[in-house]
Amino acid sequence: MNKSKAQQIFGDNAEAYANSPVHVRDDSLDIIEKMLAGHNFEMALDVGTGAGFTAISISNISNTVLASDPTRPMLEQTRKTSISTNSANISVIQNIAEQIPISTNTVDLITCRKAGHHFPEFDKYIHECSRILKQKGILIIADSISPENDDLDQWLNQIELERDPSHVRNRKLSEINMILNKYHLRTIEHQLTRIHLSFNSWVGRTGVSKSYKNHIQQKFINAEPDIKEAFQIRSIDDDIHFSWPCVVMKCVKSV
Repeated sequence: MNKSKAQQIFGDNAEAYANSPVHVRDDSLDIIEKMLAGHNFEMALDVGTGAGFTAISISNISNTVLASDPTRPMLEQTRKTSISTNSANISVIQNIAEQIPISTNTVDLITCRKAGHHFPEFDKYIHECSRILKQKGILIIADSISPENDDLDQWLNQIELERDPSHVRNRKLSEINMILNKYHLRTIEHQLTRIHLSFNSWVGRTGVSKSYKNHIQQKFINAEPDIKEAFQIRSIDDDIHFSWPCVVMKCVKSV
């Protein structure tokens, strides 16, 4: 089977993502931990685990954690991270999000942090979550999203795709809610936050060429005022700082 774009990008840059501060810990992981405070789970699954930072977090409140990712080098990073943190209850499985090799009605908690925008068939992924979750099981989604405004939505997704060919779509919150409702996953809590990024490290993680980096940089510099305001774009020294909107959602399987 040919490698997907995500497997190629993340496989080639696994170490960079493992050392990326916004992936190690940011507001979204803090919010997840607050949303899950007081819970204890028998079986948990972290989808699109990357280097395993969310899996390690939920391992503290779960008897067993499966860390799932389509990319073998990322799963190797997960193994290293789990060993260094003494997280012995984590196992890794290699699969795409839309095909989860787990039996129906067996999982108590599913988390997915900063990965959903890479899933080609997000609808199918949510369907899989609904299938494998137990009744009243919990799904946590934490991901960058697009504004509801179509022009801002288009600019964000185009710039992300130019930086990262594995990018599929930062979805609007209204799109996500529609799909969740379709598969009987009821949102019981959600919180909006921001993912704060610096341009140089952001493009560096995907290994773009210097010339193409300059091309993308000019799009930030020459962006319209409403775009700069929406995404908090500002030049600082030799870098550009900006942020994407992000949502953290706690959902429960209702049927």
